[in-house]
Amino acid sequence: MVLLRHTLPDASWHFDWLIQRDHPSAPSSSAAGDDARVLRAFRTLIHPAIFALPAPSREPFEAIALPDHRRLYLHYEGPIAHAPRPIATGGAPSPAATAHVCSSGGGGGDGLRGREGGAPCPPLVPDRGSVVRVASGWAHWVLASPDAVTLVGSLGDGAVQTWLGRRIAGDQWRFTPGPATQSGSAEG
Repeated sequence: MVLLRHTLPDASWHFDWLIQRDHPSAPSSSAAGDDARVLRAFRTLIHPAIFALPAPSREPFEAIALPDHRRLYLHYEGPIAHAPRPIATGGAPSPAATAHVCSSGGGGGDGLRGREGGAPCPPLVPDRGSVVRVASGWAHWVLASPDAVTLVGSLGDGAVQTWLGRRIAGDQWRFTPGPATQSGSAEG
């Protein structure tokens, strides 16, 4: 699990809270390397570790569910860019565009891009700001459904917390503190 501060080109910012869906030692987790989209992602303006604070500060916070992120964001800090993709009639990505995925290795030159077989990706468009790691830790999925999540984990401060997330509507979620947990677990 990692918490990134995502600063946009207009200087506004939010947190990207990324939680790994699979266990790091599971065989499937390393099959696709850093390109595996195994990070459940939420955008929020509130630091999720607020639940470690004394009771009066343990207010629920809202978040927006984002598409799953690539594993590389567990350890990446720096500029966020994307490769321009051809757009089909109607504004949706064409099948050719969705089939093209820039992945780790290959001819991108920045160590984060390339295509299978080493063909270079289109030039990056640095229009999505940058990310800096604020905290990292571990998380254990107790419940994961389309409308609810329960996590036990720590964002690196030693405090073990429980997060109860419920879908409000669409991509809107609300997280509330769960039952108190014991500190000191060293889950991965």
